Amino acid sequence: SPTWESGCSSAEPGLQALWLAVREVDPGRPAYVNWNHSWQIEPYGGFKCTDVIGHDNYEISNEPFDYGDLLPGVRMVNNASVGRRPAFVWISGSYDEVLMRPSAGAVRVHAWLHLLHGTRGLGYWSKIPMDPQVWAEMKNINRDAAALHKHVLSNPDTVLRMRGPPSATVHHAVWTLGDFAYLLAVNTADCPQTLRIDVANACGRSVESGHRLYEDRKIELKGGVLSDECAPLSRCLYRFALAPAAP
Repeated sequence: SPTWESGCSSAEPGLQALWLAVREVDPGRPAYVNWNHSWQIEPYGGFKCTDVIGHDNYEISNEPFDYGDLLPGVRMVNNASVGRRPAFVWISGSYDEVLMRPSAGAVRVHAWLHLLHGTRGLGYWSKIPMDPQVWAEMKNINRDAAALHKHVLSNPDTVLRMRGPPSATVHHAVWTLGDFAYLLAVNTADCPQTLRIDVANACGRSVESGHRLYEDRKIELKGGVLSDECAPLSRCLYRFALAPAAP
């Protein structure tokens, strides 16, 4: 797909002309603009000059996280309510020129936070030396995120029921698809956290059973409420069977 880069919003008029020209020549494939350090630009261009917005959020990929930038940035680039195009985010590995060496946990939290808040594309890159644990984690993210997107997030019948709360250490979102509910939680803390979510209330239906995916562990709920522990810097993904909807 065509791509071009820009570093500031003042470039939008020229990019819009280029985008229209590309669409005329090749209307079947999307084009995207890739923004460097895009969490610092608010508001920024790209609304009318691209199909997808790419983001190089490298600086906030580092360990320890700068949460003052990370969390507002994740929400900003996924704020579709103001007309932004779908987000594509690059997750950084090692970049010694700026002393950036994120851990596998940092990469995991960065990627899954974006997916939870609406990002629909992830890219990964690293310079040499490549941390084998980080690259192994990137492979795991790619495998699990691709499955979640294929079976749930890209389905037009999927409904977002809950996302929040915005100030929590453990971020979470709940979607329903048919007679199933899916819950994704991301623990941004470097210590275990207890997740307590009223799944039945979020879905408006009673919950019959649940499993923690990729671990094949059965989850028991009390009164439709999930109570489970999330490991440090982890993502937890659940699927619940819902009782039949009232006629």
